[in-house]
Amino acid sequence: MKHIIAMFAICVAVSSAHAKERHYVVKMKSIDKTISYRFMKSKELKALEKELRTEEKYFLKAKSRARDNWKKDEATKNKSFSASGFSARTCKKIGTYKSEADAMKRVIKLTEDDWFKEKEIDKEIEEEECTIMEEMDEREQAKYRQKKTEAKMLRNQLKSALECAIQELMRADLEKAAVAKEKE
Repeated sequence: MKHIIAMFAICVAVSSAHAKERHYVVKMKSIDKTISYRFMKSKELKALEKELRTEEKYFLKAKSRARDNWKKDEATKNKSFSASGFSARTCKKIGTYKSEADAMKRVIKLTEDDWFKEKEIDKEIEEEECTIMEEMDEREQAKYRQKKTEAKMLRNQLKSALECAIQELMRADLEKAAVAKEKE
């Protein structure tokens, strides 16, 4: 009988803890400062915050390592390394909800709002580019398009280089910690 009462008490405690579980809406900023929204539970948020603190700790060192690798690489050594448009990933809790459905609705709304804002900005940029392109001949237009494509590719290469450098530094520290733990 005591076992049944104990199991019942555990079930009540677990179900009430589950009922009190909060769902968070989080604004994420990626390494290239792209904004996105996610919903997550408390444990997920804590794990993410810990991961981001670790990444932040390595970011400046990773930037330096990526710059060194950039200069050594034959494909990129003659191209400028401008990492000013990049920063460590961040997250900010922007809402707390009792249900996952409410959190999900908020994420969808925020994402839609951002999508529409982005489309408006893209339209303005496209209009400006059309004005610029009208004044160019076909050869200049081709050069302009090629420059834009190269700039986009270069930015993606920079982003990848930074992300790889962060992962390398984190992996190296984990390996050092594992070796130190084995020696104990």
